[in-house]
Amino acid sequence: MQSIKTLLLSTILGTSLVLAGCSDSGDGPTTPGGGSGLRAQWGGANGIGTLFTQRCTPCHISQTPRAGGLDLSSYTALRTRDDDLSPGDAANSYLLQKLGEAMGGSRMPQGGPYFTNAQIDTIRVWIQAGALNN
Repeated sequence: MQSIKTLLLSTILGTSLVLAGCSDSGDGPTTPGGGSGLRAQWGGANGIGTLFTQRCTPCHISQTPRAGGLDLSSYTALRTRDDDLSPGDAANSYLLQKLGEAMGGSRMPQGGPYFTNAQIDTIRVWIQAGALNN
């Protein structure tokens, strides 16, 4: 009888620890379906701004011809191009379309590696929510 109680207690404790490790840190919404670690927010180590800085600013910094006039080096710079971003209207976001395969021309980042579906979904959530500086 004692071994059954010990086994039951171990199972409950183990399950609790596993579930505790799966909890959200509360820093903001994540990608629907999870997986990328990217958060649907601009700031922070796992924010969209950090991803854009790492993957986009080798070309999209300042108003250089190579950047097509799109500066992704800061939130303020990005918001000067709201016509490309389309805050609150992810379905019509030119930026989002360029990250996926929804339009002709060069998919971004040019030559890859491309954003994952999970990353694109997170960016879509952020744009649809108004592309806030959070």
